[in-house]
Amino acid sequence: MSAAEPEQTVADRRARRLEERDVALAAARETISECTSGCITPIEATALAFSAGEGRAVPGRFLLDVRGGGRSRLRREQNLYFLNSQGDYSAFGVLVIAFEADAMRALLNPQPLPRATAEPEGDIVVQAHRPRDEVSLSVANMISRYRGKRMLVDGEVSLQWIRQGYGAVSEGRRTRRERGYYQVWVRVTDPAQVAWVGEPAPRD
Repeated sequence: MSAAEPEQTVADRRARRLEERDVALAAARETISECTSGCITPIEATALAFSAGEGRAVPGRFLLDVRGGGRSRLRREQNLYFLNSQGDYSAFGVLVIAFEADAMRALLNPQPLPRATAEPEGDIVVQAHRPRDEVSLSVANMISRYRGKRMLVDGEVSLQWIRQGYGAVSEGRRTRRERGYYQVWVRVTDPAQVAWVGEPAPRD
């Protein structure tokens, strides 16, 4: 037996577990109208990103159940907020949706649509809704609102290098002798990239 075979066996077991988790999503997309042109599950996104390789991005529409999230601890990336397909963001196969702060703030505070009312004479009068209190941008508010929901995201998936022991992003690329691992990211700069669909995801 070669030295690579045990490692491959571990990878196979991880892949099987990921496939089991993706079964519900793969079935759900058959019933989602927004997925008629194709939606990509987390394990499929992982395969796409690794096939493309470091420094390359693959466009698509991604479907995931939100099971966790957080905020970047790196100072120069401190305005990134994350929603993940698994509770453990470091697990192999997790799909990370990385939001710029302004995009997440807008997502937490959607603009209400104007309300139309009909007058007795038949004229239509458009009335604006009263502004609601703004939801502050925080990990707690983000997780409280979105954990357990099923999300569609339009964007590009790519590999992002995470330095081990630092919890920091290294510009998406690793340097020589640097320990770490790859995450699979889709970046969101505009809340219009995101939609919520289907039934709530089951709790872990």
